[in-house]
Amino acid sequence: MSNVLSKEELISLNKSEYLTPFSHIIFRIILHAALISCALLAFQGDHFLIFFVLFLLHSACLQFLGYAGLSHELFHGKVFPQKRLNRTLYLISSYVLWNNPAFFEISHKVHHINTFSEKDMEATIQQSFRPLDIFFYCLIDIRMMARRSVYLVLNSAGRTISFNPIQIEHIPDQNASVTMHARRIAILQTGILIALILSGGLMAGMIFWCAPFTATFPNRLLAAAQHTGLADHKENGPLLFSRTLILPRWLSILYAGMNYHGEHHLFPSIPYYRLSELHQKLQDKGHLQNTDSLEFFRRRFWRIVKSETAR
Repeated sequence: MSNVLSKEELISLNKSEYLTPFSHIIFRIILHAALISCALLAFQGDHFLIFFVLFLLHSACLQFLGYAGLSHELFHGKVFPQKRLNRTLYLISSYVLWNNPAFFEISHKVHHINTFSEKDMEATIQQSFRPLDIFFYCLIDIRMMARRSVYLVLNSAGRTISFNPIQIEHIPDQNASVTMHARRIAILQTGILIALILSGGLMAGMIFWCAPFTATFPNRLLAAAQHTGLADHKENGPLLFSRTLILPRWLSILYAGMNYHGEHHLFPSIPYYRLSELHQKLQDKGHLQNTDSLEFFRRRFWRIVKSETAR
């Protein structure tokens, strides 16, 4: 990679710190606290439409805590200098969104080592964008809620079942890690739900319970855009088989810098909050080609999705 970055530049960009990521986490906490508090006040005042809009905004922002967001970066272990802190926050953020880390840890390693291979389930579009699907993605996806609940029960009982067959290809049918994580998810979700109902009322509990399955559309769109339409470049390196999107700063923070996706694939060891600096260096040196803005979704995304799903 010496032709892309000097050794000194790479060492500088690879450094993790505490202040920036902690400030971003505080931003998330304040944002969600404000949205939930205002939503509950609106509900108590019988302003149900305002309540529902605020609930959707809270849920949409919460999705960026997941594997197309902060959890993903925590998994790579470079958000904070301390590995144990990264691991702990990675597990907590996974559990909050009902994600079993045992599956992601397998699929994501494949994604980075063999992007666009037959076993890579992350580079290609895995979700449908039909009108009915978009309807559920924008509101409460009861299908996803039911599926995750069934899988959680079965995984907790010791059965290794996932909606992604590639994830379980190399996992024994009775996998201790899958079971352990599933039971932790069940305990955490149940404990927080009971605590919220007792302290904040039934609606507070319902917001917590439903939010992981609500308003997933924005996060799904950005996740799909990371590699959509770029399979023909799979042998040409990450700056060609990945797409960079220039987003508003607040959205880039929520998304944990994953809009700089080519940069991340090129140097996955660089913390997400330094990817914008890496982007600028690569741009100055003329290495970037797949750079888009939010206009990509209006002009090309849907045409690409229609073409790829028709194959």
